[in-house]
Amino acid sequence: MNKTRIKILIFIVLFFIGILVINNESQAASIPVVNIQGDLSRLTKDKNEENFTLTYTSTNLNFTKYVKMKLQGSSSLQYDKNNFTIKFYTGSDYAKKEKIDMGKGWGKFNKYCLKANVIDKTHARNIVTARIASQAQAKYNIFDDSPNHGLIDGFPVQVNINGSFYGLYTWNIAKDDFLWNLDKDDNNNIAVQAEMCNDYTYFKKQIESTTTIDDSKWEVEVGKDEEKENIKAKLNRLIKFVNESSDADFKANFNKYINKDAMLNYLAIMYATEGYDNVAKNLVLVTKDGNIWYPTLYDLDTTWGIRHSGILGKQPGKCDDYYWVPDGASKYKEYVPYGNDSVFLKKVIRCFSNELADRWFELRKDVLTYSNIKNEFESFFAQIPQEIYTKEQNKWSYIPAYGKWDKTQIYGSSSSFLEVRLPFVDNEMYKKYTVQPKLTVSYSTKSATRQNVIARVVPNRQDLKLDEIMYTFTKNGTHTFKAKDYKGTEVTVNATVDWIDLTAPTLEVTGNPTSWTKNDVTLTIKAGDSASGLKSVIVNGTAVTLSSGQGTYKVTANGTYKVVATDNVGNTKEQSVTVSKIDKTVPTLEVTGNPTSWTKSDVTLTIKAGDTASGLKSVTVNGTAITLSSGQGTYKVTANGTYKVVATD
Repeated sequence: MNKTRIKILIFIVLFFIGILVINNESQAASIPVVNIQGDLSRLTKDKNEENFTLTYTSTNLNFTKYVKMKLQGSSSLQYDKNNFTIKFYTGSDYAKKEKIDMGKGWGKFNKYCLKANVIDKTHARNIVTARIASQAQAKYNIFDDSPNHGLIDGFPVQVNINGSFYGLYTWNIAKDDFLWNLDKDDNNNIAVQAEMCNDYTYFKKQIESTTTIDDSKWEVEVGKDEEKENIKAKLNRLIKFVNESSDADFKANFNKYINKDAMLNYLAIMYATEGYDNVAKNLVLVTKDGNIWYPTLYDLDTTWGIRHSGILGKQPGKCDDYYWVPDGASKYKEYVPYGNDSVFLKKVIRCFSNELADRWFELRKDVLTYSNIKNEFESFFAQIPQEIYTKEQNKWSYIPAYGKWDKTQIYGSSSSFLEVRLPFVDNEMYKKYTVQPKLTVSYSTKSATRQNVIARVVPNRQDLKLDEIMYTFTKNGTHTFKAKDYKGTEVTVNATVDWIDLTAPTLEVTGNPTSWTKNDVTLTIKAGDSASGLKSVIVNGTAVTLSSGQGTYKVTANGTYKVVATDNVGNTKEQSVTVSKIDKTVPTLEVTGNPTSWTKSDVTLTIKAGDTASGLKSVTVNGTAITLSSGQGTYKVTANGTYKVVATD
């Protein structure tokens, strides 16, 4: 039997042993169980990689794989319970890497991390803080193309070693290129992390030519080894800008070096969580163009009121040190933790105090509300049965973090971290404002209109709480918007609208004759609008030009004439004028009785005349008026001659 077959048989045996033990160990567990087969003592603090097999069992995903493992972390190496980096391989020769999808929406990755969370009994802080920070990143579209907006993510698992309970862990995304969706082949895609606090990571000085970037304790997380000198140069460009620029230049050119939204989010989460372990150490800087860096949070277990080694920040009889802030101030000077000497963070806080306060109060509306933070913790805790916590505590009882407090330290009473910390930071941020609170009104339109006008109020500070954000004017008038700042001071501003025009123009038409005329009629039109102004006057579709508010229109025939005056916002005034006294038609006239044969007697002419318009006025024959009856009359002719008959209406 050759060595390959032996390895396969061993793997099969270990697989079934692992499954049997896992089934026994996971009966009470509702979280995934990870069973690692192999000798952990082979792993040393030098972070050597060794071969193991790993069986993963959960409700939705089950597999057994070949893995390479090594210890991960720095300060956590002082404990027996360690973090592990895991890489998957397709076969027992550990030659070809394999990517595994954990079914969490992250995608397929070759590398993951088993996080021991040795300073956090709850095991929640690292993941929950990252998820809250991810929500802040999402608001400003930061790292939208990465699994968790550039922050780690994970879920609780029970780890067994060779079938025996080893501890409660979290299965995390590893810190690698995919965490920020970086291209390893692009020399401008870089991620570096501060491994410890020193003058380089505090931005007090640039990395000298004689010092490697590794020796400066800036660890290159993404970037080629052969590019490390170029990476150092790009990082030095940033350090020089931070260290040497005046405050005015720093503010003016900040966006050429650092993404401001990412920076403000970084600080806001630090303030909320009291994340003093992220002042210099654990600061991750990511760039995709080699110039503009995105500050990113990492290693977030020293948060929400605990210190290194799991020591409570709040110690009865000493001080209540839930009051540390990243700019170095503290209510208790004697108990300020290390790591508040960053030139970088202090300069950002000093130069962008208003922006930082705004970002804080903006996030306090959703991401950093008490309820949202509590809900994130509760969602995490709900995954882990209490018996797993108990087994963990019994297994690792000598670790300082265990046995001292539980999740109620974070929230749930008047002295819990959230109850103390959030109002404290609210007050700290309020004091950072250098601009006075002010409300500015904008309008849906400032042009004359006959529609409603919507006034919206915009505060210049995010701590201002508005009674209302808009008001609809249906007519001209004034409305007062009110707001209160964090301290309750009222701020008001009046919105005044005087350009709503609901009044029709004035219109007067004269000149319509009351007596008959045979001539054209001239109508005189007067119109005006004292609000938006007169736009047009139309008579039966024809525009009339006005001068000093007056114009004329010639009427040549009887009829109805519609006069419409329109102002500049569309209000109209109409007046119809009916002209009926124009008579340009001659009367009817018929003369009969002129004999066609000779006669010795007088001749009687019969005259018929009429007028259907203005009526018949007179009929004359050679100047002599003839009386008509029912439109008819006679005229006696006594001698031959020419007789002129004239009918006049």
